[in-house]
This record gives sequence, structure tokens and C-alpha cells, in this order.
Amino acid sequence: MTYTSGQVAQKLGLTKDGIRYYEREGLLPVIGRNSAGLREYTDSDVDWIFLIRCLRDKDMPIHKIKEYVGLLIEYGQSGIEKRRDLLADHRKYL
Repeated sequence: MTYTSGQVAQKLGLTKDGIRYYEREGLLPVIGRNSAGLREYTDSDVDWIFLIRCLRDKDMPIHKIKEYVGLLIEYGQSGIEKRRDLLADHRKYL
């Protein structure tokens, strides 16, 4: 199933501009587009945005979210300890 920017924004309580900001900052994988050139978000894309939103809701800075997402993309499940350390450091910060 695919979603429009507006549907994703409404589903996650964000604005379309907020979602595009995450995309510009490199926090999301490449978002597909339909034949008219409009963004089409998959369930996986929505999961990514939800994760980013959760981290932002905990006041994690964008540069730390980039690091977290980078670890997830680069190492997958084998990088869980590195991601856990990053979250533990952020918890200390809070």
C-alpha cells in the first residue's frame, strides 16, 4: 500500500513540511514517486518516519538521529549494540 504526503502527515501527526525536512536531512530512504512525480510513501517509509518522530519526541538532535539511522542502515541488526549505546548516551543527556 502507498500513501500521499498528506496521508502520512495526518497518520503521524506531522506536517508535510516536517516530513520533507526529514527527507532533505537524509533521515529517510529515497521516497518513490508516481507517474505524476508525487511522492508515494510505503509502509516501510511510514515506519521510518515514525521512528524519527519518536526520537525527536525525546528531544534527540537531528545530528544524533542521523547517526542512529546511519547505524541502522549500515549495520542492520548487527549494529544493535552501537545503537543501544547511542540511546543510552541520549538518556544520560536527558
